[in-house]
Amino acid sequence: MFSHRSTATSIQPKLKNISIEWSHSMKYLGVHVDKKLNFSKHVTTAVNTAKSVKHSLYPLLSSPSLTINTKCFIYKTYIRPIATYASHIWASNLSASSWSKLESLQSTSLRQISDQLWSVNNKAIRHSTNILPIKDHINQLTNSVKTQIINSPHNHISEISTRRPTSQLFIKRPINF
Repeated sequence: MFSHRSTATSIQPKLKNISIEWSHSMKYLGVHVDKKLNFSKHVTTAVNTAKSVKHSLYPLLSSPSLTINTKCFIYKTYIRPIATYASHIWASNLSASSWSKLESLQSTSLRQISDQLWSVNNKAIRHSTNILPIKDHINQLTNSVKTQIINSPHNHISEISTRRPTSQLFIKRPINF
């Protein structure tokens, strides 16, 4: 059912003899999973939600009475987690345009926090606020999750990192951890 090719509409999945309505995407545990598994809808939704939160926090993020460190803390606590929720699941499948949306959200947030002109380089602003590019931050999150899985005291969790697919469905295209 997940494919870049068009899916035949004659396929009608059933659960307990009840037909399941076909959809090109669905939300599962807060992540929008789409037919092509490129998570573009998820990124768009997450960025729009984060922008909405950023807008409601505008009085704080633009306040001259707060330090840049405090404003960065607000960004890292309330805005960035919305954009990066479950990123260890979807980040490896993102297109360049989806990465651009995430970086743009971060850049505009940091520019507002640091009260910089549009002519100032985004890299310089990230450096002055001591915040990693969003891609690097997501890589850190992913590595943290991998480490937690590998070092889990529970065998059923730690074995996930060494388990190999046994189903015929995955032998041709295994999912790598």
